[in-house]
Amino acid sequence: MEVVLNILSIVWIYGGAYAAALATASSFFAVYFFFWTRTGDRIGSIDLETKKVYLHSIYSVLRYSLWALIISKIIEVGLITISSSASVWSIITSVNGLFIYTLLLLIAINSFAMQRQWINFSFGLPFAIVSYFFLFLHMTSRNTFSNIDGFLIPAGPTLVTDAFVYVTALIVGTLVFNYFSDKVRKNLKKVNKANTK
Repeated sequence: MEVVLNILSIVWIYGGAYAAALATASSFFAVYFFFWTRTGDRIGSIDLETKKVYLHSIYSVLRYSLWALIISKIIEVGLITISSSASVWSIITSVNGLFIYTLLLLIAINSFAMQRQWINFSFGLPFAIVSYFFLFLHMTSRNTFSNIDGFLIPAGPTLVTDAFVYVTALIVGTLVFNYFSDKVRKNLKKVNKANTK
């Protein structure tokens, strides 16, 4: 039983952090690819099928990363419950857990809504990038390097600070993304007009 718990704790600590890093990098790559295909000599030269192949691989990595994160968080709650006999609710609402679990829930909702095209790309993609980045930061700074006691302390004033910084970064990220997206859209219109003449 101890071997199983050791393996699960390795999956919890490293698997979740690596999945968050992979998801963060993939979401940054999605933005890079979005702008890369719409600038310079590549305007109109990359066919739709090639774009679909690249985007499908990026979104697959994001989906698998999200599942790996969810599995690592389920393992996390189970391991902490076993080792400390704390309730699941107290772990989820702890100083280490509440912000991370809320972010994970928001990422899952955003992912589902973007897949169903209920959310606009110009909001969904910056939301995913900022959320994955904050999830990665909080998972590596709090979970990996802290002890189990952080999951037994109720969330307090630090949650307000975390939420404020997150919402500010989300607003700034969305505005910056949309600013550059509008510039690219105007550039595409110019190129299309020049090509039709």
